[in-house]
Formats: sequence, C-alpha cells, structure tokens
Amino acid sequence: MAAITSHDPVCGEICDALGLKRVTSLQLNMKLGEIVRIEAEYFPDKEDLKKLIPILKRYELKEIK
Repeated sequence: MAAITSHDPVCGEICDALGLKRVTSLQLNMKLGEIVRIEAEYFPDKEDLKKLIPILKRYELKEIK
C-alpha cells in the first residue's frame, strides 16, 4: 500500500466532512481505547472571527503577580 500525502483527494474529503475550510494543517489522532482528537489550523474569515467576540468578552486579562 502506498503512503497517502496531503495532496490526495481523500484529505480534502475529510476536511469537507468536518466542515473545515482554508485548512493549512490537520492532525487526526485515533488511538485505540482513547478519545479521537482533531487539531486543525486554518485561516478564518471575518464571520468566523466575529463569532469569537462574545466568547472573549466573558474573560478579563489580569497581570500575574
């Protein structure tokens, strides 16, 4: 069996299935008996960033002394 590279169409299909767009990096970890972990890096658009505003407003940065 040949190795699959990031240029293989199946990689794009996985991103599509997860609803991810403009992905620069995707790590899919499925270890036996453990939870599945997905780490994705992507370029967000303006609408994606706007969704963060109400979440970030719940927090306050404070200096650690």
